[in-house]
Amino acid sequence: AQARLLVGGPFQRLIDVGAGDGAVTAQLAPLAREVITTETSGPMAARLRERGFPCLQTELPAAGFTHDLVTCLNVLDRTSKPLALLRRLRELLTPSGVLLVGVVVPWRPAVLQRAGLTSAPNEALPAAVREAATFEQSAAALATSVFEPLGFDVRRVSRVPYLSRGGPRGSIVALDDALFVLTKGAATPQ
Repeated sequence: AQARLLVGGPFQRLIDVGAGDGAVTAQLAPLAREVITTETSGPMAARLRERGFPCLQTELPAAGFTHDLVTCLNVLDRTSKPLALLRRLRELLTPSGVLLVGVVVPWRPAVLQRAGLTSAPNEALPAAVREAATFEQSAAALATSVFEPLGFDVRRVSRVPYLSRGGPRGSIVALDDALFVLTKGAATPQ
């Protein structure tokens, strides 16, 4: 019910990019007639398929098909090419489609490698995003320095808790997640 209040619906086609184990996908699935997922992790892709979600095991979904709901939750700060991913997500949207992006802020990216190691992304976001210290500064910087220049209109922003096993020895830490509801803007993307 909360997802419907945030993004609207019903939708024809949903693609959940970086769907993980599918727990959130299962909550979003009632919003659309057709649901597909993407995931780079082999074990997670297998889990998605076990749950009945078609899964493309890829980092960037192929262009060509469009969707009226695209979700990308807590992936931007874990990919080596966040700007390229956002450009592709825009290509995946129908003209009136909705993109739901979730990102932990303040921005502290860490691209996961094998054996639990992390590295910096290959693409850096603008300094305003990297230097923002608070939730409000971070959300504003993402909206004006990243999403709008890429041709998105920011329709809504919501602050939600995000529990992660990213603490010492896998302990759970509470983080702030910004949920952005975006649509294709009238401006030409940069």
